[in-house]
Amino acid sequence: MHLYIANIMSSAAVVLFCLTAFQTEHGNDKRAQVDADGIITHISKAKNAIELVDDFQKLFVKLDDGAVASLVTHPDNSIALRSAWEHIRRLVKREADSKTETSARAQLINEFIWFVKGRLRVLPPSWWCHSLRGAAGKNPMFLSFEEPKNSGLRYDADLRLNYFDHLRVSRRMSGLYVSDGSSAVSLNDLLAVMQIQNPPESSVDVVFTRHNEVYAMCYPDICTSYNLYKFEVGGSGLKCLWKSRVWASDSMLDFSGPGFHMSQIVVDDETIYVFGMGDVMMYIEGFHRADGSSSLRFASLY
Repeated sequence: MHLYIANIMSSAAVVLFCLTAFQTEHGNDKRAQVDADGIITHISKAKNAIELVDDFQKLFVKLDDGAVASLVTHPDNSIALRSAWEHIRRLVKREADSKTETSARAQLINEFIWFVKGRLRVLPPSWWCHSLRGAAGKNPMFLSFEEPKNSGLRYDADLRLNYFDHLRVSRRMSGLYVSDGSSAVSLNDLLAVMQIQNPPESSVDVVFTRHNEVYAMCYPDICTSYNLYKFEVGGSGLKCLWKSRVWASDSMLDFSGPGFHMSQIVVDDETIYVFGMGDVMMYIEGFHRADGSSSLRFASLY
């Protein structure tokens, strides 16, 4: 089975994602008829990454290529993206020993990126796409990723802090401030509400939106879980409207030695997305702007 994607240039920048059946020895019409409703329902209620991994393993072990393909149009984004990634995994595994492995993998992963753009109707960070395209490793479940060289993430040695170059951090009489060029907020206050030591010796991302909303996160240099915050900026200072947990790898992996972890906030009309990447996994998580409830949990390890 192969993915064919057409980018339809319009005001909505719609991406059409189509699949054609792979000719197996059993033929197209002999797809397994599996009632997976119970597992799918449980997936939407998973409380952590370990539960999600277990549910997806139970689901996909029962599904042939045709059944997996049918799930890429599922209304639940977590299921749709994970099914599209499962489709990629199966093709990579099938072609792992072929002479066209590198080029075939690059093409398949690029098609997955276009699927993400079309499904979520947002543009992933360019560094995230670049790192994903360069995925290496023969095991399609545990791809490795290289830290992008031109990510825009800068390290401030004085502050011992990483932040993207669309942000500016400056010292004022009242302390440190972070700005996007048009709006600014006290970094000291953000870190205090997030209960992060100052200096944090990690990475931050801050996004300013209309209506005095600020979305912020401070994440570690290993690909484990952390919090995303929504703040309201008013005359009396910062007010935390909600806090939500970004799972990333959760507690699934043990980390040792140097590595990298990058994460960036992407704001949509109704959803806040977090695109992340580490040495052995990439992830996308979504949260409703109104209340911070989860709308998407996807990772290459899930």
